Amino acid sequence: MKLQNANGEDILLFPSFALVRSRKDFALIDIFDLNINFSTVSFVEDESVPVDARVILHTWLKANRDGSRDKRFNDNRQIPVCSYGKLTFKSSEGLNEEYMFSNGSLTDEFSIAFNNYKNYLKKSA
Repeated sequence: MKLQNANGEDILLFPSFALVRSRKDFALIDIFDLNINFSTVSFVEDESVPVDARVILHTWLKANRDGSRDKRFNDNRQIPVCSYGKLTFKSSEGLNEEYMFSNGSLTDEFSIAFNNYKNYLKKSA
């Protein structure tokens, strides 16, 4: 599985290690040293909403401090706030990368499956 990173190193997941590579360098991380944590993020989407995203509420493009519509702007429109999933990849060797995904529930399922896989490997070793 390859996770591309627009402004950092790509992460490739293999059955027993992760390969983190840039154009000039790479690092191998043991699967037991790789931690993947899931969290949810509220993201104000001012462009098109991905089809698999969950809209949790709406706000205004230009809002007052109390969240109400700022009436000074004629073209002010409501925009959605989506619930996205965030995966944080960390290792003791210094890896610290975050990825956001539009489908939060599938992101959570991936995190659970990865941690279950690591636990299975520990028990069978």
